[in-house]
Amino acid sequence: MCQRDEDNYMRPISFASRRLTGAEKKYSINELEVLAIYFACDKFAQFIGGVSTVVLSDNSAAVSIYKSKYSSENARIDRWIARLKSKFDLTFQTYLRQG
Repeated sequence: MCQRDEDNYMRPISFASRRLTGAEKKYSINELEVLAIYFACDKFAQFIGGVSTVVLSDNSAAVSIYKSKYSSENARIDRWIARLKSKFDLTFQTYLRQG
């Protein structure tokens, strides 16, 4: 979780992580990316609930899945996206770091 400081730089204010379960280790990369976003939103729900929040991701597939009005043809991802959209006011942006 990051926040802009007085000089308009993004500064981390909190970190979160967890281990994958045995079943989650078999997920595709796109599923893992959306799972990470779902986990982070759930973990920081008390901070981002009711507030417009920008999610920066370097995975353009995850961003396009969230922004799409159509099904992703993956029930698990569709379920996570539906829960995110119902709970939070999120805006997704692709963030590509140079180098």
